[in-house]
Amino acid sequence: MNEAERYLREHSQTHTDWPHASTAISGRKVPEPPDVEPTGQQVVVSCGTAWKQFWTRWSFKGRSSRSEYWWMFFTLHFPVNFLNGFAEGAAEYSGSSGVVWAGLALLCLIIGVVALVPSVSIAVRRLHDSNRSAWWLLINFVPFVGFLIFLVMLLLPSEPKPNRFGPVPNVR
Repeated sequence: MNEAERYLREHSQTHTDWPHASTAISGRKVPEPPDVEPTGQQVVVSCGTAWKQFWTRWSFKGRSSRSEYWWMFFTLHFPVNFLNGFAEGAAEYSGSSGVVWAGLALLCLIIGVVALVPSVSIAVRRLHDSNRSAWWLLINFVPFVGFLIFLVMLLLPSEPKPNRFGPVPNVR
């Protein structure tokens, strides 16, 4: 087990980006993560680690790897949006009152609202990983091409070295 894995195992229950919060809760100071030299390899995060990071790390500071972002997109946002579209279409074309479909659409809306802040924070950290400011989120407001430009930014590889937003994500 390398130094980064040991650190993550020991401190997986704390918010490393918010040391003041964990100090107030646990009464102890969270140590800084160890410096790990980049190996030139892409960091690949498992689905379980991505879920854990998504729901517990609401910080807009630091970096998130491509795999962390895309695991969350394909396991949370894509299914919720698909179910919401299905519910709206089924409610429109069914002969019933549509109460069940409206309930499913309401559930999707609740999940979307709960996941809003973590979704924005992981998008910001993904932009930071490619050495871009969070202000690039606003490009989504440009009609037609804004989303495509943003998508390309999310697909670009990570900076292989530490940048102005922090060290290379060393989650394995």
